[in-house]
Amino acid sequence: MMTTFHAVRGRALPALALLAFAAGCGLLDVSNPNNVNSTALDNPSAAAAEVNGEVAALTRALEQVVGHIEIASDNIQWTGSLDGINDLNKGNVRNPYNEFTENSAFGMTPARFMANQTVQKLSAFQSAGTLKDPKQLALANLYDAITYVYIANNWDDFVIATANGVAGANIGPAQMVTLYDSAAAALARALPIAVSVGDKTLQGQIYAWQARTAFDREVWKKLNPSGVVDPANALVSSPTAAAAAQNALTALGSGDYKMQLTLPTTALAFGNCSFAGCFNSRREIGFAPAVASYNATTKVLTVALKDPIDNVPDPVIAMWATEFINGVSLSPINLTGSRDMLLILAENALANSDVAGFTTNINKIRAFNGLTPYSGQVNARQLLIHERRVNLYLQARRLTDMYRFGIKSPYWTADSNAYTCAGSYLPITITERQTNP
Repeated sequence: MMTTFHAVRGRALPALALLAFAAGCGLLDVSNPNNVNSTALDNPSAAAAEVNGEVAALTRALEQVVGHIEIASDNIQWTGSLDGINDLNKGNVRNPYNEFTENSAFGMTPARFMANQTVQKLSAFQSAGTLKDPKQLALANLYDAITYVYIANNWDDFVIATANGVAGANIGPAQMVTLYDSAAAALARALPIAVSVGDKTLQGQIYAWQARTAFDREVWKKLNPSGVVDPANALVSSPTAAAAAQNALTALGSGDYKMQLTLPTTALAFGNCSFAGCFNSRREIGFAPAVASYNATTKVLTVALKDPIDNVPDPVIAMWATEFINGVSLSPINLTGSRDMLLILAENALANSDVAGFTTNINKIRAFNGLTPYSGQVNARQLLIHERRVNLYLQARRLTDMYRFGIKSPYWTADSNAYTCAGSYLPITITERQTNP
């Protein structure tokens, strides 16, 4: 099937004017002629701007993290000249010297710090009775939680520092699971505020991340310690995640809701090769041929991966790939949405031998793209794996599913971390090791 790309946009998250930071020109850089004194952040009127900064930092981080995790999966193929990208594509995700792995850390470390600082500042304003818009505190906690989940999902170990320039201790591989608890606590703080201000969309987003946090925590437990993964026991049963997912769908409505981080046109690329820029501009990577291919000259997308029931090029891949292509270097980062929630419900049902529940939720997903309903035509577990791959495409979710379901990428070398040790993720990189011994 030849699919000419066209604009595809879902509903974005609440209006947040993401801030763009030029390299070497930080908010508090004394060489910046627009320098803002740090004491200005103690002004309650700065609350919205501080949340915007928190989201901007997270967006910059995820431009790197999502791309690097996708490159390590079988969704993306190395096509260019960058050795570090090739190393990730081969499955060497634990290489502390890889410049791209470093970029993920360089993005996520300040994002984590800013998230925590923003929550602390706005919580102090609330306690003092000076926070004019309590919704900002709910948002600060929501994105604090999202930050923790992405770290827990994509790193073997991480360093948490309490202040700029002060060395911090590593969490430790066995304790990375506690980051999900930090995320859950932030979401528990955010939800009553969202309810009090009557914002249903925000409530839905918080419920969605409660579902993701509970679900991803159970997945983490199946992949840790790394190297002892049992594909036969891969399915996640989590009543907590399922209940939150249902709450999210109720709050967000029956449509195909997408929670996205959108980049402003003024955004500058971070790192040597951001995900969308690496694909659309640099052409260092491309879609894996087994999934799709794109001709940049003719502007034609060809989807190779077929729907297992209708046996046609999967329209869900076409949807996400088209959005990714259309965005050029500013392609949105998809965080979660209705499809994600329905997949959680479907897997929870299948893990509990509830075939009817699995069927109901899988078919709600398939209906978004007009696909034939499932009624037992194919193996349910294999259909779930397929639906997760296509509905979470380019969202840094495939590598984890490959590990837990025992799938190996054709690009992984036999001696790579990903091939030999299922559950391998990003390491503490060389810069942190050298500066924080």
